[in-house]
Amino acid sequence: MRKIKHTENLVFLGCSPVALPDKIFHFLDILETMGTDFVALSGGELCCGTSFCPAAGKVNESEEKARELIDNIKAFSPERVILFCNGCYRQFTEFFPSFLDMDLEVQHYIQFFLDNLEKLKFINPLGKKVFLYESCMTRRTQLSDSAKTLLEAIPGVELVDPKLGDEEILCCGGIANMTNPPLGQQVGKVLVDNISKTNADYIANTCSFCRLSFYPYEKHYSFDVKDFATIIDESMGGEEYEDKLKTYWSCENVDEIIEKSRENFEANGYKVEEMKHILPMIFHL
Repeated sequence: MRKIKHTENLVFLGCSPVALPDKIFHFLDILETMGTDFVALSGGELCCGTSFCPAAGKVNESEEKARELIDNIKAFSPERVILFCNGCYRQFTEFFPSFLDMDLEVQHYIQFFLDNLEKLKFINPLGKKVFLYESCMTRRTQLSDSAKTLLEAIPGVELVDPKLGDEEILCCGGIANMTNPPLGQQVGKVLVDNISKTNADYIANTCSFCRLSFYPYEKHYSFDVKDFATIIDESMGGEEYEDKLKTYWSCENVDEIIEKSRENFEANGYKVEEMKHILPMIFHL
């Protein structure tokens, strides 16, 4: 296997977070501010395989993708793999060890930040009430305690009691949105209705699927949904990046989205007619 460049940390960004570039920019900015030695890897055909197994039951295809990904990671001879995506973290910690000899330390980025808390220079107390939404994947990967500890370390964060009386905190509907959008939207609506009762300023979560599921509801409520990297970078006085998906979800119809995104899709070779076919499958306006 060809070696490329030794790095202490290999950051694998996954596939779903690529749809949220502003979150990735915040994350990478934090690593650079911390003085972290890292190489970021993503894009193309690289995938942890979670979209094949268990969701689709294509075990062989999933394992093939896993081996391809690990081969690419090992080409950098890293000491540690830092993962931005909860789904990737589950694959690396639950599935990969059963058929792969990785010989690598694996951390979710929240764990990495906690281990290096002294390098996070908080200079901007937020003064925000924050509701920690413990998604199904956050609980499955046992990241809830680490997420809570990290939030508590950020100056000016007031954690909102996650217990909503007798109301049960439900799923965001992200998985259902992939196969049954009306059901997914119904489930998501129940969840955000319950969370809105807390009067939180921010909903903090670690899952990209959840982040994508919350977009349709933000224009109807007073809260903002934030991933941890964005909250941390905000408290560190980092640069602001436009959340383009939030901008598009604030539109009233597909034609308005096309006008706001024209420069981007035309730069990538798409035509208006194609976008009129694609966008209704993404934005259920």
